[in-house]
Amino acid sequence: MCQMSARTLKDTLVRLGYAASSRLDNRDPLADMLLAFQQANNIGVTGVADDVTCNLLAKRMEDGVRPYRQSAPADPPIALVRPPAAQPAPGGVAGPAAGNGSTVPEGQGQAPPAMPAEMEKVALAPPPKPPAPKPSTLPPIAPGQAVLAVEKVECVGRDEAFVTFYSGFAGGMDGDLVGVQLGKRFAVWYDRRYRDLSSESWECTPRRMLCFSAVKFTSWSGTRAPDESVTFPRAGVAAGSPDEATVKREIEKWIHEKCPALR
Repeated sequence: MCQMSARTLKDTLVRLGYAASSRLDNRDPLADMLLAFQQANNIGVTGVADDVTCNLLAKRMEDGVRPYRQSAPADPPIALVRPPAAQPAPGGVAGPAAGNGSTVPEGQGQAPPAMPAEMEKVALAPPPKPPAPKPSTLPPIAPGQAVLAVEKVECVGRDEAFVTFYSGFAGGMDGDLVGVQLGKRFAVWYDRRYRDLSSESWECTPRRMLCFSAVKFTSWSGTRAPDESVTFPRAGVAAGSPDEATVKREIEKWIHEKCPALR
């Protein structure tokens, strides 16, 4: 028997992209959402949250698989226009593209036009140097200091957000960039309509304002690995450990910067 509540089922389906369209009647759209998910994943289409459906929902959220979307139609083919054949040169001498097989006798061909001096200067100009890193206006992060580094912030509607971040230790700074040796990866679900927080499970059941927990580095198409050194912008790095107070303070700051509607 599926252990997910109706609210958890509905939230999970919405996060995976199976939100039901608005209905004119008062019927719960959960059955329509389940039917869409089952059809897209080639499992029994019943509209009921059976064990197979619930297990696959949990796996899709853990693996970070993007929602099913119908592929867009292919672009129309591009018509290729063949350039016109070259015309005979003055005096009856034709070039090789004239189509009659004749060639220009040696010494009678025209030299290519000379490149203007302005174009020669542009062609010979060295490539511009990359701009120097801008110094950060935020306080520096000391090497070896425990830090949190935000990976991504996704705004979900008008009230919610999904965040992934890392805990680790700072390396050196280069202008506005901070090197971080990754320790753990975390997922966060934020919903401003609720209160309290939990560090037990990011899935947030029962609902709270902020829930977070450690997750696999490979979840949601992750490409990093423990102990890997990665560079982050200084604005996305905060000093501290992944305790509840630090996570709440920094996550809310990052969410408000990325999602103005949630301020």
